[in-house]
Amino acid sequence: MLEMATCRNALRIEAQQAGGLKKPIIGRGLLDVVALRKDIRRGLPVVLTDGLTQMEQEWEMKHRGMGQICKTDREKDFPLEVFSAGIVIDSSEMEVSDPSDRTWILEFIAERSGEQRDPVDLDRSLRSFFAQSALAQLLHRQMSISPFLNVIAAHSSEEELALPCLSHTLSDPGTFLADLSPTISCLSQLRRLRLDFGWRSLYANRMISSLTSVADLGAAIRPLAQLEDLAIRLSGCKNLQSLAGLDDALGQLANLNRLELHLQSCELLQNFVELGRNLGRLVNLTSLDCCLGGCPRLVDADVRELGKGIRNLTKLNQLKVDVSGAKRIFYFTELGRSIRFLRDLRHLEMDVSLCTNLSDVSTVGNSMRMLLIETANFQPNSGSVFALKLEKSGVRINREKVSGYDDATMFVKALGVRALCDPDEADLRPPSPKGRNVVWLTHLEEQEIKRSFRVPMGCQGFFKGCPRLY
Repeated sequence: MLEMATCRNALRIEAQQAGGLKKPIIGRGLLDVVALRKDIRRGLPVVLTDGLTQMEQEWEMKHRGMGQICKTDREKDFPLEVFSAGIVIDSSEMEVSDPSDRTWILEFIAERSGEQRDPVDLDRSLRSFFAQSALAQLLHRQMSISPFLNVIAAHSSEEELALPCLSHTLSDPGTFLADLSPTISCLSQLRRLRLDFGWRSLYANRMISSLTSVADLGAAIRPLAQLEDLAIRLSGCKNLQSLAGLDDALGQLANLNRLELHLQSCELLQNFVELGRNLGRLVNLTSLDCCLGGCPRLVDADVRELGKGIRNLTKLNQLKVDVSGAKRIFYFTELGRSIRFLRDLRHLEMDVSLCTNLSDVSTVGNSMRMLLIETANFQPNSGSVFALKLEKSGVRINREKVSGYDDATMFVKALGVRALCDPDEADLRPPSPKGRNVVWLTHLEEQEIKRSFRVPMGCQGFFKGCPRLY
């Protein structure tokens, strides 16, 4: 019990530092559980790992989610009676070799567990660990999870909850979310929440596709006022038509610092206007990963509201936006302009591949160039990342692909944008050098000029028959 508490309750452990000083180290360790199957003659050891093994991590890197599927399959023979015993752990009934040890151990735990000095809360923490570990196995075997959800809900001081890749174990995702919602709502001190119900394999696609509503998910996160890190993955929910309930709940998480929202391949999902507006209310966000790739019903109005919302997130230093495959997008103006307001931006990834009707991303380059001029954040070799995916889209920049750059200057040059700002924003134009007239060209105008030149193929100084404009 003491060893489990050390791993799961972040007990303060004094470590010897240089100079003979002792410094307390607070952190959560890993807790693996090994059990023997009694239904086999000599007993077969089965390991319940806290996280992925090395081989499973390699699978996870190759294809996201496959490592979790392998973990569930590997642990399918773990004895259920261990889970049943784990959710009724009681420190008052722990056996000791010497009666005086009980008092010493409980005082030791209370002294080093920070604010959690109540042994009852320690019991709830360990029970919750076994209950969370059992969910995937119980769902895989189609057994009742109600007692285990009640154990998780009882640990109201829980600060972290992660349910990775449950899609391949769910037979009815709608019912599961309805049962899970009251449980999450009880965890009022939750700071980090990661829910992954997304599609991961052909076997899981049939099950997760039946999800038609996320209202229960919105009701679950609405009371979590302390939430700082939220990841929700619902990729592959092909019958999901609306985010009603979830988008409004996201707007009420005022303390949120990190948000991952993955909705890839939600083919019937439409009307993202409210989502964009509510994202604009999360003014404390420092990291936003919004993936709407493979949502064919995404239109210009949705992208415009998303851009307006991102404009308010001035504390962002990491931004990922994926709208790949949206063939109804014609303009990228508002989202491109919003980038110039993100003065702390260090990491930018945008994916507009397969957006065949999108032909102009000059506002992205204009915004990046303005940030490059007006701020001192984008220094060479600063570790920043800037990437724009244009594969098979309607956008052509010098007939080259724009990929990742560690230098903002090289990224702007790769975009091929000549203007320092948009031509229609006269008040933001820099003064003309030495009284010279400045010609402001949008990307479309530049391409039109290039097409007007008739240059023989193979001419030196030209790229595939198109002259370079500087």
